[in-house]
Amino acid sequence: MKIRFLKLFVWILSVLFLLSCGKIDVEKNSGGFGDYGSDTNESLPVFDENFNGLIIAGMNDTSTMGMVKFMDNSDKNIYEDSEYLFEIYERPYEVLAALEKDSVKYANVPGNMAAEIYNDTNGGISVIAISDLGTFNFVERQERLNYFSELKGQTIYFTDYGGTTDWVMRYLFNKNYIDARNEVSFIYENDYDTIISKMLTDDQAIGILPLNISFPASEKYPEAKFRNALSLMGEWVTVETESTNGYVSTVTVVKNDYLKENPEDVINFLARYKLSVEFVKAEENRTESAELIEKYGVLSQEQAYSILPFCKMDFIIGNDMKDRITEYYNIMYNFAPDSIGGALPGDEFYYLG
Repeated sequence: MKIRFLKLFVWILSVLFLLSCGKIDVEKNSGGFGDYGSDTNESLPVFDENFNGLIIAGMNDTSTMGMVKFMDNSDKNIYEDSEYLFEIYERPYEVLAALEKDSVKYANVPGNMAAEIYNDTNGGISVIAISDLGTFNFVERQERLNYFSELKGQTIYFTDYGGTTDWVMRYLFNKNYIDARNEVSFIYENDYDTIISKMLTDDQAIGILPLNISFPASEKYPEAKFRNALSLMGEWVTVETESTNGYVSTVTVVKNDYLKENPEDVINFLARYKLSVEFVKAEENRTESAELIEKYGVLSQEQAYSILPFCKMDFIIGNDMKDRITEYYNIMYNFAPDSIGGALPGDEFYYLG
């Protein structure tokens, strides 16, 4: 197995997407993506032309933490029938760009993006699993937030413009009767490091951050007293009293042309990924899992060990997967059809084995 941690500037895709989304007015940082700088000539890498295995595109987040045992087993050549290459990206739309390459067969993408891709490609993918249930929080420094209503009048920094976290946030403001256009100031930043920097210089600022970002920041800057004040999942459950499952943060998809020609390979992939997630979640494997998470560059071993019990990585397949995603999509479609690409996917979108 080969693994590359890629930092790419997918300029055209990002700009087109930003221009297409409305609902909440945001101030967009005009700089480049973090330490990629502002080089708009940076392009997607050319994969090794001699590699004949299966390429999986993922994000450098808690969903990747669930894959690390899978990655390690592949490194050790345990899977005699398949060779895997894991391409790990920093942002969802880098994964989307990677999916345009024929060589990429699988991907972990935000829950709402899966429906967008399906609609945009005329049914070109199927969702095969829910791989993460979400660990995003409203993070603050002043210990002043105890209720969602207290976000009114605040300045909020976030990165996931148009992604699952953004749409869920919009939905929560709507359900809490807060006029997101006029009563909250949203500032879109291109990377989490910039948000942390803003919060360090402005103790009134609020950031929407995943646990694998906020926890290391708390350790690195103890004097800042970062605090996970409100959980997006917790607030969703509060307002969606009839929802039994919460929103869907990350799903795993496969290209349908590959699925149709290689059904046994997809079954093997699912089994290996499932065993990996179960391994990483098991308390008795916590030390080894933390070591693997550091090995593959997600977090340090110490940080990973500390946050593993609080991560929401999962592996939900079959009818349970379909029921959860369908419930989430129906809620979001009724709120804003654009959030899932303008149309509810049909039954053929769901791979049930």
